[in-house]
Amino acid sequence: MKKQVFFLKGLAITLLLALTFSACNHDDNPLIDDDIDNPETPEVEVSHSIIELKEIYTEAGNPDLFEITDEVIIEGTVVSSDESGNHYREIYIQDNTGGIQVRLNKNNLYGDYPLGQKIYINAKGMYMGNYGTQIQLGGVFEGSFGRLEEDSIANHITKGESLQMPEAIEIELGENFDDEAYNATWVKVTNVMFTESELGQTYAGDENTNRTLITESGETIIVRTSSYAAFKGETLAEGSGSVSGILTQFNGTLQIILNDLEGVELTGERFNDPNSLLPAEGEGTLASAYNIAAAKENQDTQDKWVKGYIVGFFNNNTLHATTEGALNSNIAIADVAGETNELKVIPVQLPGGFVRENLNIADNPDMLGQMVWLKGDLEAYYGVDGLKSVSAFSLDGETEEEEEVETFQGELVAIAGTDLTNTTIDFRTYNVIASQEFWAAESQKATINAYQKGATEAWMISTSQVDFSSLTDPVLAVTESMNYLTSTDDVQVLGSTDYTGTGDPSSATWTALATKADRVTSGQTKTEFVAEGQMYVAFVYKSSESEAMSWEVITVEATEADTDNGGEEPTDPEKGDLGDPYTVEEVIADNTGSGYVVGYIVGYYTSGSNMNTDGTQESVTNIAIATNANEADISKCIPVQLPKGAVRDALGDHPQSFGSQVWIYGNFEAYFGIPGHKGASKYSLDGETELP
Repeated sequence: MKKQVFFLKGLAITLLLALTFSACNHDDNPLIDDDIDNPETPEVEVSHSIIELKEIYTEAGNPDLFEITDEVIIEGTVVSSDESGNHYREIYIQDNTGGIQVRLNKNNLYGDYPLGQKIYINAKGMYMGNYGTQIQLGGVFEGSFGRLEEDSIANHITKGESLQMPEAIEIELGENFDDEAYNATWVKVTNVMFTESELGQTYAGDENTNRTLITESGETIIVRTSSYAAFKGETLAEGSGSVSGILTQFNGTLQIILNDLEGVELTGERFNDPNSLLPAEGEGTLASAYNIAAAKENQDTQDKWVKGYIVGFFNNNTLHATTEGALNSNIAIADVAGETNELKVIPVQLPGGFVRENLNIADNPDMLGQMVWLKGDLEAYYGVDGLKSVSAFSLDGETEEEEEVETFQGELVAIAGTDLTNTTIDFRTYNVIASQEFWAAESQKATINAYQKGATEAWMISTSQVDFSSLTDPVLAVTESMNYLTSTDDVQVLGSTDYTGTGDPSSATWTALATKADRVTSGQTKTEFVAEGQMYVAFVYKSSESEAMSWEVITVEATEADTDNGGEEPTDPEKGDLGDPYTVEEVIADNTGSGYVVGYIVGYYTSGSNMNTDGTQESVTNIAIATNANEADISKCIPVQLPKGAVRDALGDHPQSFGSQVWIYGNFEAYFGIPGHKGASKYSLDGETELP
């Protein structure tokens, strides 16, 4: 955490609370009404305006925690009220230069600081910070920026005269609107109405809720309402007009926070909503795909078809209607080609593989403007209604595009003994059924892994009979490594005396070779298979559409059995195996490759810059993991995608798992636009047992 201390030099500022009042001149103040005379006003020498205080903070680099150590005294008029419950332990004050949020650890502040109350704040010993770049003044809590404690409030805040609530400054949204000039002040946004898609809804539900005001030209601003507001259950006003409240912003998004519903004056006729969507249509099938409105209405449903034009991509929660700088992980679609209004599009996640290779506009810029039909799960993506886990697509609305998969059957490549380690036996390979995977040699070992490649029956067979007849206690000694075990029946070592040495090996008689000791099924180990006489030996690998494991054969030799008949102890696991997983920090530093990562479940992601850590689980599609069980710093966490199936069933939508340690196998690649983990296929809850 950044912490900075600021020292004001050359200032001689005195706080005189017991003397007579000498006020500053506010004749040019458009925000504060100073016409009311109050003889009980204390005399205070104000040293800084609110904007000057905020400039001190910004010039210091907007640190997470900023302590003010010299006399800084500001004045302001209270323009917020927590009486309705829409503000929580905070007040907003403003002077003729701007406004600021003041966080105070006390309820029912409207009783002490009613609307229009002038107050003076001695900021010495107070702290500044920001939330979503909204500058705040307050205290410190457990080493981080927080609220000023109740027993310290009187040491810093002095009440002045009671004024009338200032008139709200009228603002009109547009390209030339300077939101910084009015930030944290009482404003009236004119010529607006709630978007058509939100009509009939309430201001909030069981959670803090955003509703959208829109202008006739399409400019928008959020009305942010607390789930504790007394008016949260009131239906949104349906007309057009103005809305008054405190102007704030969160990471660049403008927001209005109401004091109460008296500030909502929407009684005029509605104008045409520039953000309104085409009427919802479609049934979610390829022949009758949802349009954008229907896709938004049917969120949290699976395996639905949606149609639209590719209009760009999303990055940092923002639509980019171009191919320049495009990410390959997502596209945005709309009902109309060339759409640039974010409220009329939905982001589409492109999983790795065939779908991404063909639809992403980073590698396929000609797809911008193309009409597509997409099948996937309708759920939130980038914090808005979206489409994820796309499994199929069509370019004409009639025919699903199919991946051209190359398969291999029959006689395949030769693997020489020298291609392995300390091996003199040569091999040939043969696929009994057409498969995408086959035995191959690399890095001094023979390997095969048919994960997500369908059914496989692949043989690696010695090119001639192996002679064990001269050995006293003959074995076929194999140094091997297995991971993600499905069954030892899927990784058999066989022997045959009637195989001819050519053609389909499954036509011969083969016998599974017994082992001297129990076979180790995870990590690298040496296994001794009992053999005799002269025979062909074969390594037979099988997988199904739903299950596959990896098998590496490193050394094969005909030799005498070890005297203890126990074989060798397993060697240390390789990096990325269950026994030696990557840490979250290692995945963040190098977000490539694949393997196991270990961490504690600390929440879930709603976007690349937002993570929920409150112990709820509203998303079954991802979790956030970190090295520390209580981590809340998003930069020290990674998002883990939970694909449909056993992994999602076990780890998604289980709030009781928060704080639990988990080991997850998958691919290290960007997710939510940040270093992440995708394609999870295996997991462990104890670091020893692989599941499912």
